[in-house]
Amino acid sequence: MSARAGDYKRWGAIFGAGDYADSRISEYIRQNVQNQVLVDIMNTRTKFIQYLSTLTNKSAAISNLVHSAAATFNDDAGYWESIDDSFINSINVPQAIYVDGSYPTTTASIDILGFNIRVAGGRESGNDILNKIKQGLISIDKQTPIDVVSHSMGFAYSLGVIEVLQQAGYKISWVYCIAPENPSAGYVPQNIDKIWQYGSDEVNHPSWAKDLIAPQKAINGIQQSQRVFIPASVYNSWQPHLLGCYYAHKVVNYSWIFERKESKNDPGYVHKR
Repeated sequence: MSARAGDYKRWGAIFGAGDYADSRISEYIRQNVQNQVLVDIMNTRTKFIQYLSTLTNKSAAISNLVHSAAATFNDDAGYWESIDDSFINSINVPQAIYVDGSYPTTTASIDILGFNIRVAGGRESGNDILNKIKQGLISIDKQTPIDVVSHSMGFAYSLGVIEVLQQAGYKISWVYCIAPENPSAGYVPQNIDKIWQYGSDEVNHPSWAKDLIAPQKAINGIQQSQRVFIPASVYNSWQPHLLGCYYAHKVVNYSWIFERKESKNDPGYVHKR
């Protein structure tokens, strides 16, 4: 997709990318999971974090994972694997803003401190968006609804962005949370129109199909009807099944969202403008 500076009057979507460390975790799982029983697999993510923290040159190992607060107009890193284009086409907005929620893996699912660090980073990006509005790089009025799409650590980050934009008087409308990392540490933002949480079902899905990179729980304040689980037809198609624990997190595996129909009021549908 393309973007043109100064041509954002119909702009109305923010994409909050998750941690680029996801690929590191996925690779670690691929290399270590094949010969392990499930009880060991469920500890793989913790082992990876412990492994990362023991590296002699830790700062060098995670230097490429540190986020930038600057909002951009393209998915230059290819993080979204065209899922962003599907959202843009489904919502019917011609432009989008991207913010980078990457933080070191050591801040993940450990405690509320790591989550709050990423929320604070989102506030920085929110302020960068406001600055770009003041500079005329983004043209949007306060009546234009803004939809927010996040994945993984981008969930915490998006909360910071939403907070800053709402405080500045902008309207946050629909919020789409894909496989949010540490979701129970977060919350449903106030004064929004709708929220969906997509991901694996921590209660009813088979163990091998549960998200290992970002184990799922309910976002605080979300209704059960607003949680949309990976369909059995999708996770049963994953091969080998043993690697479903990371397939359940990869954003590219959420294209089934766009099969949900607003006309049928399917849970998880994307609202068209």
